Amino acid sequence: MLKKCISSFKNARTHLEIAQRISDFEVKVVGENRLLAKILVELQKSVSFVIDSFIYYEAFANKIRIPADKETRAKLFFDKVSKKYLSEKQSEGMKQILRLTKEHKKAHFEFVKKDKFVIFDEKGCKILTSPKLKELIAILNSVISNFPLKA
Repeated sequence: MLKKCISSFKNARTHLEIAQRISDFEVKVVGENRLLAKILVELQKSVSFVIDSFIYYEAFANKIRIPADKETRAKLFFDKVSKKYLSEKQSEGMKQILRLTKEHKKAHFEFVKKDKFVIFDEKGCKILTSPKLKELIAILNSVISNFPLKA
């Protein structure tokens, strides 16, 4: 159980670093925001691994049982586990990443215009900017730094 916890934590950190590097590369080298969707996907992978890390950590301490599917694990994490370790802002930032990624995957149409990534779905239009993604990266970075084990 502890090995799964540490492995998930390392994967979360790796995907966050990938998102940070793409974000830095995009701004410094490309000068456009064509990689915003890729950054969002990497953040979502990191959030999923962070959730698993905290769930495995709590299970290791014999406090909870691990649900089989990711949706139930995410619900358990946000209902019980996140309140112990994270601030409301951190928890909301993680939820926002998951929501945006879900909308991105279900989008009927999306495009990049100047510094905006625009997602159209049945509910309407969502606009994602590079500064917003940088804010979500910072929030996720603070979540990872709050993890009880240092791997």
